[in-house]
Amino acid sequence: MNIIDEFIEHYKKEYDFYDTASKLVAQQLENALHASGIRAIVTYRAKNPQRLQTKLIQRNTEHPYSCLEDIYNDICDFSGVRVALYFPSDRDNVEEIIKDNFNLLQEPKIFPTQQKIPNFNKRFSGYWARHYRISLKDTSLTESQLRYVNSKTEIQVASVLMHAWSEVEHDLVYKPLSGNLSNEELSILDELNGLVLAGEIALERLNEAAKSRIKTENAFNNQYELASFLYTKYQNKIDSNKQLKLGNVELLFNLMIRCKLMTASDLAPYLKSLDFAKGLKTISELITDNIIFGNSDRYNIYISLKTSSNEENNEFHASIGQFMEQWILLERLINSISMDKNPNYRTPFSTNNLKIIFSPAELSRIIELRKYRNALVHGALIPEIKNLKQMTNELKTVCDKLQDNYHKDIIHI
Repeated sequence: MNIIDEFIEHYKKEYDFYDTASKLVAQQLENALHASGIRAIVTYRAKNPQRLQTKLIQRNTEHPYSCLEDIYNDICDFSGVRVALYFPSDRDNVEEIIKDNFNLLQEPKIFPTQQKIPNFNKRFSGYWARHYRISLKDTSLTESQLRYVNSKTEIQVASVLMHAWSEVEHDLVYKPLSGNLSNEELSILDELNGLVLAGEIALERLNEAAKSRIKTENAFNNQYELASFLYTKYQNKIDSNKQLKLGNVELLFNLMIRCKLMTASDLAPYLKSLDFAKGLKTISELITDNIIFGNSDRYNIYISLKTSSNEENNEFHASIGQFMEQWILLERLINSISMDKNPNYRTPFSTNNLKIIFSPAELSRIIELRKYRNALVHGALIPEIKNLKQMTNELKTVCDKLQDNYHKDIIHI
């Protein structure tokens, strides 16, 4: 048995492992794209053993394999995921999502690359895509899934049209099962590539037309339209600050529906005075904070959207409700006091505004309480009930003393 046959026998036994690894990557990526409002079709596969064997035979003629490890090091797509984008301009946003959710093992491979001069009159640029070699983050896996943490997966990102064309071209040109193609056949593939590139331009025009429609007081039909609107509005902010993300647009969209904020003009008041210097990570979280600020009904709606309907811990939910009740009261008190002391103030929880109300020591604690609230509200914290109750009592103390000292120049807690 030669080394390639031996490897294929090993691979057949590992096929289910690679298939599951690619499925985990696809599920995580699809969820992240959906939440971010990016339209795409995500598929996955483990490499077909027969096709793999054909590929290894071809590559072995160029660089002969001396051991099984050589093959493992050479082939990067035993597990593969494809992202077929509706709109090609989303490629940059998808790249940021991939970097946020997975470990990037090497720099992305960007196509088209420098190619050999073709032996026919090729007119178009060919395959446009980005390939990423990644591994799963251990924090994204359950204990039973940790065996996949070191698996390597290739993610291919291109438009829906480009993926279709590349599938045809790859099988006919690079994996010819019925002989090499004639110049006429290659020219037809080139012609189809030109149509695909023109189709991508049409897709971008379609995307721009949708953005224009949203500006004319029509309701957001889904989170994808909302995401497109926000990406356009805050593109300069995102470009200048790589740490700034759009975040979970799906959750924001569902909150807007429940709060009857259906159009761009409905949303406009909550887009004013966004504090991009806050500790919050995403634009969606900043907007959410403005929507629910000081409104107990909207707070409850938001918490209910984030909380699984299957959770039955009544004490836990009651504790969250009590914490939020005190936090909303604190927001209202600070808002009222701020208006009384400085009618021209803009953001109640800005550090400069809070300095007018609290002493330095008190301000430090208020900031810590706000960090706790942000982590709780935006999903970064699952607190113990004991700690939640302790924070609630501390908030109550703050609110009681604010109410008692409302007319004093400096409020001491």
